[in-house]
Amino acid sequence: WWRMLLDQYGAADVVSPEVHLKRYFPGGPAVATFTARYGPDDRVLGQFTLRAENSASMARLLDEGVRGLDLIYARALAAGQLRPDPSLIVPEPPLVEEIDETQAEETPVLPLATGPSPVGAVTILRIEVETPDQAAIGRAELAVSRVPGVTSAFTTSPSLGGTSTMRVSYMGEAAALASALEAQGWRASASGNTLRLSRGGD
Repeated sequence: WWRMLLDQYGAADVVSPEVHLKRYFPGGPAVATFTARYGPDDRVLGQFTLRAENSASMARLLDEGVRGLDLIYARALAAGQLRPDPSLIVPEPPLVEEIDETQAEETPVLPLATGPSPVGAVTILRIEVETPDQAAIGRAELAVSRVPGVTSAFTTSPSLGGTSTMRVSYMGEAAALASALEAQGWRASASGNTLRLSRGGD
């Protein structure tokens, strides 16, 4: 799931700054513990605590905390500690796959989604798709993202062996997106801004 999330932003790793604020009583002293975390395993790079005597000092406390976290990450980067986890890097698929003539005759070729991109306001759509395994989630996201007019497509609620939910930004109407997906071999039905998606023949 980390790979899927990071791939939406073209990233290979994640940093997670964190602050835990404890207020003794309204308007009174507060203690904040700042923690610089790194990677999907929440590895701690550094931690420090600051204290504010009253509400008027809170803004300064938070500013100093942000500067402290930035310094920890900068030092870690300079020391070579911020190295991406290789398991989170999704390899790019080859642009051209070479096959022999006998394979070409036996392998069915699905039509590519072609045509001009729709023009109009961006619509936020919800897609419910049957996902028996993790690979099915990737196939669904790829199919939707290749449709002209789709500006983003990512799974917000994955469910292996059930129905996953995707959030899609599309420059057009749900019915038009359903038609484009059907051209790729999917079964698609639209109801308002919600699409129900399954593999054709499933």
